[in-house]
Amino acid sequence: MLDIENSLKEDTTGNYKKELLGQFNGLSTEIRTELNKGLSPNDYEVLSRLLQAVEASISIVDKY
Repeated sequence: MLDIENSLKEDTTGNYKKELLGQFNGLSTEIRTELNKGLSPNDYEVLSRLLQAVEASISIVDKY
């Protein structure tokens, strides 16, 4: 089990979850800003995949 997973399970106040979601949402916003600037096809693909990973992380953390 990952440390993050343990921390989420032990997070009785929900503060850790809020902190993680805040970080992931901030990262998502930054990536979207970069995607909107116009990038090379390769850079766009890399950032698009990173955004998908961040959004999946948000979805997983949100379930705790």
